[in-house]
Amino acid sequence: MKKETTYSPNDLSVMDLDQIYMASSLWYDGEQKNHIGVFDLVVRDMPKHRNFMVFTGLDEIVTTIQDWKYTDEQIKLLKKYKLISNKFAQYLKQFSFSGDVHAMSEGTLFFPGEPVIRITAPLIEGNLLTAFLITALSSNVIYASKFIRSVIAAKEKSVIGVAPQRAHSFESAYKAQRASAIVGSKNVPSPIVRDKLNIEWGDPSTIAYHAFISSYPTEYEAMQKAAEFAKFDLSLMIDTYDLKKGLQNAIQIIKDRKKKKLGTKIVIDSGNLAQQCKYVRKELDKKGLKNTPITLASNLDEYKIKKLMEKNIPADTFIVNTEALVSRDDPGLEVVFKLAQVRTKHGIINKMKLSKGKRSYPGEKQVFRVEKGKKFQKDVIGLSKEKLGVPLQKQVIKKGKVVYSSPSVSMIQKHIQVQLKKLSPRFLDISKEYQYPVAYSNELKQLEKRVEKDIRKQYT
Repeated sequence: MKKETTYSPNDLSVMDLDQIYMASSLWYDGEQKNHIGVFDLVVRDMPKHRNFMVFTGLDEIVTTIQDWKYTDEQIKLLKKYKLISNKFAQYLKQFSFSGDVHAMSEGTLFFPGEPVIRITAPLIEGNLLTAFLITALSSNVIYASKFIRSVIAAKEKSVIGVAPQRAHSFESAYKAQRASAIVGSKNVPSPIVRDKLNIEWGDPSTIAYHAFISSYPTEYEAMQKAAEFAKFDLSLMIDTYDLKKGLQNAIQIIKDRKKKKLGTKIVIDSGNLAQQCKYVRKELDKKGLKNTPITLASNLDEYKIKKLMEKNIPADTFIVNTEALVSRDDPGLEVVFKLAQVRTKHGIINKMKLSKGKRSYPGEKQVFRVEKGKKFQKDVIGLSKEKLGVPLQKQVIKKGKVVYSSPSVSMIQKHIQVQLKKLSPRFLDISKEYQYPVAYSNELKQLEKRVEKDIRKQYT
């Protein structure tokens, strides 16, 4: 039997580093089997040119945690490389997450240093989820935080994205499409994504794109055939060969469809978009086709859209794909999963990391949002028992059971729009970087000092 060499979602439970399984096995065999840990999932630094990040991926995280299991084959693999003991192997056979999870609501705007998710669970359970949590947060946040910048740059105009082509994987394409829908895309290209997420189909137009047009003897024949098939709207790419001639062919198709009260759009996918868009608008208007929309594509991102908007182009829609799929300007995200507290039968021990540039904060924490005059004033990271503003973390899993209802994509969209209106306009500037004020409460600072002092005593 041929050995499987490609990745499967079933491999997720054993994707982490060797040390994770070794440490968990040591805890189980030693005295810390029943110790409870409080873990924080945090983004250390803001990606380049971003003024805020968007939290997405909560559904994926909650569902995966609830379903986390180990198969006999996976356990055999870990035993084969002597990463776990026989006793721990028996534990993994019965594994089921039993802890609590507190998280920000999906679509929440957040900033570096803020615990997006807090997990309170046996040390072993939290530890085994390390790679998954870091990776799940990284990918989802990167896509949402990138795509929303194009939505902001386009202002009142529509943005559509992203197709799966050129993604790093189909899983990443799925996540990117979901993220784009959440932050404001007017359409999601993949039928399966629309269906699974119950997203409105948006623009159901038939598209006569380059491959379709070039498959016919002439451009006009291709456009004509597409028009015959299109039961709703029709989108015509006019720059397969020559834009001006393509436009003239399209105009004839548009006039014929207009008599039948069927809509048609023009798509420009190459060249000097600003110049060509103005030319096309002028020609359409001359022919009495003032209501024919124009869509622009061609590797657009927030920076190109901003420049086009500054030229007052008469386009209606922008298609954003590759740049958002790979977040080309800054595709990385420094996500960390840190132990902040250990609870034993003897009491609570708060934990922190002292490494320069990688310092973490101790204790069970919460993020509070402070508003003033219907605007966000600042965020405060404090201890969970404090009352310093609106608490952003809410419980989503209690003792291993999901205790929240997953919101629809439209509900998340509304949540984001409300926050954008409350955010100072300068943070919506895609060209300049501004640092949103994130403070630490006095109680947390005092705890930090005490914990650091206790740690340093070990070395004196």
